[in-house]
Amino acid sequence: MARSKAKPAAPTGAPSNVVPISAARRRAASVTGGGDSSRRAADRSEAAATAALTRAMRAKTPESRAKFARLGLTHTCEVDTQAMLLRQLYLGLLETERFEQARTAAEQMIALGVLPDVARHDAARACQAAGDFDAAVEHLREAARVGPVERRAFHLSSLGGLLYAIGREREAIEPLERAVAERGTPLALLEGQLALAMRDSEAALDIAYTTLANDPAGEGYGRFVLGELAFARGDRQRARLHLEAFLGRVRRSRPAARAALSPEVARAETTLGRIVLN
Repeated sequence: MARSKAKPAAPTGAPSNVVPISAARRRAASVTGGGDSSRRAADRSEAAATAALTRAMRAKTPESRAKFARLGLTHTCEVDTQAMLLRQLYLGLLETERFEQARTAAEQMIALGVLPDVARHDAARACQAAGDFDAAVEHLREAARVGPVERRAFHLSSLGGLLYAIGREREAIEPLERAVAERGTPLALLEGQLALAMRDSEAALDIAYTTLANDPAGEGYGRFVLGELAFARGDRQRARLHLEAFLGRVRRSRPAARAALSPEVARAETTLGRIVLN
């Protein structure tokens, strides 16, 4: 079986050296009817793609990760192998802040149909990093819809957190309620996010704040939720402490993490601005 040629880079900034989606799907049929020589050629192509995948996964830098993933994608290979190579390419592009290209790679993963909820979540991260929050919301909704039960709460909490951060608090309630109902983890963080979105009573905010402040989930992303809870309770001193700690941690993180958390960063900075003004 002849090796499939790579597509040229699209003018929209799509990643180059990506095997056409149809190539992987054609392989099984081609091998079945092509005799021993075709099977041997297909096996060599698959082996070359797998070797490149291994090198991409072991790469020390995101640039090397993307380089080896592109190399692997020049070979016709099984759908699962192609999906894993595309994910390595996506990760390399995301870490080097080429967010639109990372989004394209994620969309090609979606088209392959392998781990569709993971591909949707990856696409949402790239969209958030690129500032397309509406598209990110839709990808997360679909991830929650198609994902297995064990990952559903994760996708729902990501959706609720994004909706809250971009100022769509009322829309955030439903996915966060579902995530809590499915006993997603960390539960203290989910309950804090839900209390923020609902804002039913000061007592509910107090309970959510105290629970999260005494839970390990109160670190990291939890600092953002604690800061917002403290501000909602009128405790500006603790709000400032938590939000500044959250922003400091984000600024020290990798480029992809900083970009993916841009909605929370913007909201935290807005809240801090209100604290300073008052």
